[in-house]
Amino acid sequence: MTMEKEKEDRFRKLIQKTGPDKTSPDFTGMLMKNIQMETEQALERAAVLETILTKLQPETPSPLFRKTIMTQIALAEKKAEQPIVSRKVWYLVAATAVLIIGFCVLGQSDTAVEGAPNFFVKIDQELFKLQEGMMVLPMIYPAVVFALSTLIMADYFVRQRVVRN
Repeated sequence: MTMEKEKEDRFRKLIQKTGPDKTSPDFTGMLMKNIQMETEQALERAAVLETILTKLQPETPSPLFRKTIMTQIALAEKKAEQPIVSRKVWYLVAATAVLIIGFCVLGQSDTAVEGAPNFFVKIDQELFKLQEGMMVLPMIYPAVVFALSTLIMADYFVRQRVVRN
C-alpha cells in the first residue's frame, strides 16, 4: 500500500505544479472563424455538387436491353406454368388403368378358352395368380391409390384450366 500512496502523492504534486489550463485571449474568436470557414466550404461543395448533378443526365438503357429483360421475364413465367404431373406420368397412369381393367376382365373367367393360344392362357394364369395375391392385401391400399390418382388428375385439370385462362 505504501507504493500506491507514493504514486498518488506524486500524481497530486504534478497536478498542483501544472495548474489549470489557460486559454488564449482570442480562443473564442478563432473557434468561431473556423466554424464559419467550414460552413462556407460546405456551402461551396453543395453548390458545385448541384451544378455537376444538373449537368449530368441519367443514363437510359437501350431499347434492346429492355427487350432482352422482358423476354427473360416472359421465359421465367412460362417455366413456372409447367404442370406438376408430366405427360409421361399420365401415360403411365392410363396404362396402369388399362392393365387393371384388363386384369379384372380376364381374371373373372374360371375356365380357359380351348381355342386360345398357349401364350394367352399363360398370361391369364399369371394374372389370376396376381389377382389372388392382391386379394390378400388390405382394402386400404387400392383405396389410397385411387384417392391419390384422383387428386393428381384434379390437380392436372385445374392447372390446365388456369394456364388456358
